[in-house]
Amino acid sequence: RELGALLAYDAQHPREQLLGTLRAYLEQGRNKSAAAAAAHLSRPAFYERLARIGRILDVDLDSVEACLSLHVALLALDAVRDT
Repeated sequence: RELGALLAYDAQHPREQLLGTLRAYLEQGRNKSAAAAAAHLSRPAFYERLARIGRILDVDLDSVEACLSLHVALLALDAVRDT
């Protein structure tokens, strides 16, 4: 439910893979510079993707609570996909 809009967006725009961008951001502890490097994107491109993710999911990615909720949702998605 938390990631539904983002999964739908990625299905329609397979080249962008915003779920991977979100994953990089969360796995790098919300460090945007480190996440951009991990995602092999320039910082401006990475920041634009984060802004797009925020709009799609209607969340503030600077919010610790929102990011925790999204991280748990990603872990749950991974668990479902691994079974």
